Amino acid sequence: MQVDSIVSSENHSTMKNHALLFPLLTLVVALAACSEKTPTNTPAGAASAMGAAVEDDYRAPSPARPTTLTATPKPTSQCSIDMVNYTVAAPSNTIVDKTRLKLQGWAADATQGIVPRQVYVEIEGSQKMWARAVIGIDRPDVVTHFNKPELGKAGWSAFINLSTLPAGKYTLHIVQILPDNSETLCNPQRTLTLP
Repeated sequence: MQVDSIVSSENHSTMKNHALLFPLLTLVVALAACSEKTPTNTPAGAASAMGAAVEDDYRAPSPARPTTLTATPKPTSQCSIDMVNYTVAAPSNTIVDKTRLKLQGWAADATQGIVPRQVYVEIEGSQKMWARAVIGIDRPDVVTHFNKPELGKAGWSAFINLSTLPAGKYTLHIVQILPDNSETLCNPQRTLTLP
């Protein structure tokens, strides 16, 4: 009987340890999963040394004209800023949080069916500043509108921290660098008002 009682006691102790082990292992697995950064759906080559920002990486625009912008851009109307901070863009947009501005839109040479290899948002106030956008985002609506399947990746997003800019009104333009290195400047008729 003593042996049965010892075995029973050991089984109870082992079961108690197993009962504690499961929640502990669950916690370890959950913490490990949280520590791994989920990859963003950024097309290859979208981020560069100059820094196309990605989601949760809001960067200040550069006051220096990007060195990749060398030519005098040709005016175009083939672009759009569709969303400002997850809201449909209006002609004039008031920004509450200057540290987190997300712009979304599209840019292309729709006539030739070409998407740009780089896109910059030009922010014009008392001076010009540039923010590089992430490119290659799916835009089936652009494909449908222009009836050109080659425009399927005409979408872009820009993640911008405007905290260093003074209060006021800013005009936005889209600069595209096409595969042949020609540049276009588009006025999507959008402004920002910063507090």
